Amino acid sequence: MKKRYIPITITTAVLAVIAFVGYLRPETRPTVPVRILFDNSSNRVVFSHLLHNRAGKVQCLECHHHNQGTASDPIACELCHPAAFDENYVQNHPEYFENQIACLQCHHMEFEELLFDHDAHAEAVEDCTDCHHGPDREPEPQRCRSCHPAASDKNILSLQDATHDCCKQCHDEKFADGPTGCFFCHSEKDLKAIEPSYPDCRKCHPAEDYKDLIPEKTIAFHKRCMNCHRQNNKGPCEEDECFRCHFK
Repeated sequence: MKKRYIPITITTAVLAVIAFVGYLRPETRPTVPVRILFDNSSNRVVFSHLLHNRAGKVQCLECHHHNQGTASDPIACELCHPAAFDENYVQNHPEYFENQIACLQCHHMEFEELLFDHDAHAEAVEDCTDCHHGPDREPEPQRCRSCHPAASDKNILSLQDATHDCCKQCHDEKFADGPTGCFFCHSEKDLKAIEPSYPDCRKCHPAEDYKDLIPEKTIAFHKRCMNCHRQNNKGPCEEDECFRCHFK
């Protein structure tokens, strides 16, 4: 073999080896389950994940709307939308997520100091009894926390409930818009700057409001699936078509 053909032969051999290895190596693609079985209070549902993702051309983020995983490994729906917000979920759900950023999707705020100017309020009201109890309960106005405990009981409101009721009622009467959210009176703590140690949701949100904050699995799927079907005029989207997804 002439020397001038040696480089060509070596290059061809290397390319052949690379092509062969590439042929044997399996194609890397997102892990998409073919079907998912949802067992919920309204009987079982078989969800064709593959049909929606590939045949329906539904992009991952259209359903995994607050995804913090990678494109090939999105967060499963039930990690954020459990079948029930019971004690088991409250205790164990931090183990379901990989990083602190995911926590901030739900644990959205924690408050620091109260933004309350007592002198400014004293000038705005007609009498101290607009906020404080009258002499029938206390001869001189006292600090609210002197009597109101951290938690309510059947005899007295908690400090939070008492001040919220009093402040909101006064602001509703004196201002057209009333209080405009928590930041009207509270400063926000930067949760990204602290170690993951977030307050229980129930500290501010009653348990009966959880479905409005983060819908349970059935509610979340109904809302997102039905809206998508109605917008695209495809699939079951009417109240009498439950049987097309649910079976016993």
